[in-house]
Amino acid sequence: MAFEPKHTVLLNNYYVRRWYENIGAGSRITADVYLRTLGLYCQLNKTDPDEIIGLASKNPKRFKEEFMDFMRSLEK
Repeated sequence: MAFEPKHTVLLNNYYVRRWYENIGAGSRITADVYLRTLGLYCQLNKTDPDEIIGLASKNPKRFKEEFMDFMRSLEK
């Protein structure tokens, strides 16, 4: 029985898979960490990749600032 991390379901999204594979071409470890972070972000903020893409498309600066705030809060 193979173990499948819970956030791999995000890879069913075409854009997430593409993003993950591009990062993974440089570093599989980094891609895995980023995918877990995306999954945690979605879980804690009750969102999904499509909503994130929509928000980031409408206001990239706001999204970037909110995501960075989220990352800093995880570090604390």
